[in-house]
Amino acid sequence: MAKPPKKKVPGSHVSLSLRQPCDLLAKLEWEADALRRYWDTDLLGPSYCLLNGAITAWQLGDWVAGTLDDAKRWDLADAHFGVEVRSLFDLQTRMRECRALVACQQMAAVAKHMKINDDGTYRPGFRAYEMFDIYALEMPDPSDGPQLKTVRVLEVRFPVEEENDRPTHLVYSARLVLDEAIAWWQAALEGMGLDVGAPAIDVR
Repeated sequence: MAKPPKKKVPGSHVSLSLRQPCDLLAKLEWEADALRRYWDTDLLGPSYCLLNGAITAWQLGDWVAGTLDDAKRWDLADAHFGVEVRSLFDLQTRMRECRALVACQQMAAVAKHMKINDDGTYRPGFRAYEMFDIYALEMPDPSDGPQLKTVRVLEVRFPVEEENDRPTHLVYSARLVLDEAIAWWQAALEGMGLDVGAPAIDVR
């Protein structure tokens, strides 16, 4: 027997300072900035910021869909994307056109659930990894001995089309992943009139 659709109630009573999509975008921008601030000063901070940012970037879709549902203004999404967008599913289809957002979806699913559902959510070929590379710097005075330098590597690998029957990959730094997701959402929210401090559409 099919389950009835789940009833959803507004969550503003527990959303703290988050009230609308542009607030979640501001949170994503803060997380991207925190990743940079923690880069050389904290062992785990950058990884935490990337995972938190990935969750925020993907969940922004829920906030936009909820806002457009409440206001009955999906026509704003139609106008921005140039195709009919009528649901969260349709919006996520557009989101998946952004490589960085697909990577964010993969990381967000794992960060929240440990596993990725193989129901269309899982996309093979994506990898996120962190490591530290240590190498010696030559000093002007050899008697000083070498100076060791540690470099953090925190990257996301994207699958891309095969070339000459061989799979190829594209690698982004963690910072670029969040920057690209931010740029996509900035354009989307502006295009739909949801990029301002006060709602551009009445959702009350």
